[in-house]
Amino acid sequence: MTQFEIFSVIISIVGLVILIIGFWIKNKTDVAQIQAQLIGLQNELKEHKQEDALRYEQMRTENRQDHGKLFDKIENIFKELRK
Repeated sequence: MTQFEIFSVIISIVGLVILIIGFWIKNKTDVAQIQAQLIGLQNELKEHKQEDALRYEQMRTENRQDHGKLFDKIENIFKELRK
């Protein structure tokens, strides 16, 4: 093998190693970004669930109050009918 061929093989191997390291770094970066996005989405989901629970409880309270008012009106109607 000539010196040029040896030099070409060494450069090719070094280039291949650099390329592999570059792909590895790119993949690690992409995975880290995806993990950060997932954590953000999980936090948003938790907040959304908490907000929904509060709204649901508020609607239940309002419904109870409305039902109470309706039952009072129905009772008044029955009282008037009995007179």
